[in-house]
Amino acid sequence: FFLCVGFFNSTVMAVAGAVSEQGFAAVNAARGTDENLTQQLKGEYAKMVADVRAVFDSGRTKEVAWRKQQLKGIIKGAKAHKDEIVAALQQDLGGPKLRSIGDLLPIIGDAEYALKMVDQWAAPQFPASTEPLPLTLGSTASMRPEPKGVTLNVAPWNFPFAMCFQPLAAAVAAGCPMILKPSEMAPASAEVIKKIIEGYMDNECYKVVLGAVPETTALLAQKWDHI
Repeated sequence: FFLCVGFFNSTVMAVAGAVSEQGFAAVNAARGTDENLTQQLKGEYAKMVADVRAVFDSGRTKEVAWRKQQLKGIIKGAKAHKDEIVAALQQDLGGPKLRSIGDLLPIIGDAEYALKMVDQWAAPQFPASTEPLPLTLGSTASMRPEPKGVTLNVAPWNFPFAMCFQPLAAAVAAGCPMILKPSEMAPASAEVIKKIIEGYMDNECYKVVLGAVPETTALLAQKWDHI
């Protein structure tokens, strides 16, 4: 009996060891594939970011009229695809339809508020001097808001539309281009986000990257002015 038990335990351990080795081998192979893909994507994304930065450096995004046009694009796109947004949220997250409809409000609301305020936000400010000096007699000082630069938004899965479009509206109002990476955990939503941005915004300044860990890793390896 003890010999049989011993033989059985040895056999089970040997099989388990073989399975573990196969599992580790599969994991290592997958990791190697991901690393190879990441290295390949780094080069592709470096060019993408450089192209976006060149447009930013040209001064296009400083124009308030251009910013308003992009904000109107967000509003128009969200309204035109509201049924797809609701369907995608229900597919990715489930829950009642009312919850999905509620997610539309901050997308449109933030863009509309930014559209209303962007003239004021972008205008020079003239603070009162607190320490007048003879040297400044007759002169004025102003502070002029300037766009920070090229930005990246890696959005979470639990509020896929709000966490893409709310930061996007802020970036547009500030005159900053943005690359968006929607969560791979909400794939239906990610596809609709890409469809809206590609259909209603300046695609030389606003781009969507779909994917998972290799894509995110390659994006984070790039030089950004704000993440």
